[in-house]
Amino acid sequence: MVQCRMFAILAAFLSCQTTGCLAVYSTRPVDVVVTRTDTGQPAANVPVKVSYMSMMVLNKPKDVEGATDATGRVLLPMADFSCGKYLQVGTTKFAVETDTLRDGGLLTYKPSANPEEPIPTYAVRLVPRQRSLIQRVLGLPIGSARKTRTVSEVEREVDTAIPLGSSRRDIEAWLAGQGIEFSYSDQPASYSQIAKRDAEASSYQGIVVGIIRDTDRSLFVTGSIQLFFLLDAEGRLAWRVVEWVGTGS
Repeated sequence: MVQCRMFAILAAFLSCQTTGCLAVYSTRPVDVVVTRTDTGQPAANVPVKVSYMSMMVLNKPKDVEGATDATGRVLLPMADFSCGKYLQVGTTKFAVETDTLRDGGLLTYKPSANPEEPIPTYAVRLVPRQRSLIQRVLGLPIGSARKTRTVSEVEREVDTAIPLGSSRRDIEAWLAGQGIEFSYSDQPASYSQIAKRDAEASSYQGIVVGIIRDTDRSLFVTGSIQLFFLLDAEGRLAWRVVEWVGTGS
């Protein structure tokens, strides 16, 4: 009996090697968010393609491609295919880990051994969309069933990477590296979020504002996290605010 079972396993293995195997995976819609690393602004009209690598797999997922819209986003179906997958944004390829595909996060660029390879001009973040049980049962539109990042998590990241006294350049470099959209203004008091929190808002000389979009989504509200970095007269970080904002879905 044992010999028969071992023979069956060996036969299945040899069959897989000679005729190909069937892979088990699931596919979900994923928002690919692309920003420019030099300005932190959304990168529009950038070609994006997801490809899968496999050998002897009969049901490899199909490669799909699209282009980012004016907000730097494109929605693509992506599979948690274990044999290997990568995302090509413009001419740069990013490896995609299964955990990042399922939970969302920033893609890490791994340079090749070629010293002449250009530095990537884009930062890429994945925001997977999932249906809650109620949405699946009732056939409601897809929305994120979980928070990809929370205010407290972002606060810890900011305080670790950008302590008080950091320069505007340091702040913008960190935001760009995280794929977070940002802009600069020399009128901090014009932001109601700052004016209502600090009566001395007009004393600051500048403000860097970032936003992490689609951190969570319910049936009616889409959440984002805004970051405000207040600069003193020397252009150094004097105060920061991280808060959640919601908009109608």
